[in-house]
Amino acid sequence: MQALKQEKIWICWRYEDVNGRRTKVPYAANGRKTGTNAEYANNRVTYDEAVKAAEELGATGVGFVIPEGGFFLDVDHKELSDPLVQMLLDRFGSYTERSVSGTGLHIYGKCDLSKLPTITDKDGKTRLGMHNYIKNHHNAFELYNDAFTHFIQSTTLPESPQ
Repeated sequence: MQALKQEKIWICWRYEDVNGRRTKVPYAANGRKTGTNAEYANNRVTYDEAVKAAEELGATGVGFVIPEGGFFLDVDHKELSDPLVQMLLDRFGSYTERSVSGTGLHIYGKCDLSKLPTITDKDGKTRLGMHNYIKNHHNAFELYNDAFTHFIQSTTLPESPQ
């Protein structure tokens, strides 16, 4: 995680009501709303800069844009001692923290996309295979990676990933 903290991949976020839904909205360190695709790369800062900006802006927390080759695994309603979580931790060199809700875990690490089961959808986009699909309600986790999604909220303030 220390290496991720030094990369300029970090942004702030806050909860906002968007069309009647509570949504995490990304903000740049300068206080303006930002995007997560490549055109907004100049809005990203280091972790320490994002934490400072989030505190000054009154943001809910900080998050990052998944760097190339990176993954984020959101494990819902599982404790660190759960056998599934232990298997995942054994397989990946990663950093783990409690989720923002406090009811799950976030695992961050590096991923070789070529080893993931993928499909090409009707629009020609690469997606995870259906048994491993992002937000598959049959799995206890959601997998995000730089090829499939961009922004990941990290932690609420004032907690800090180690």
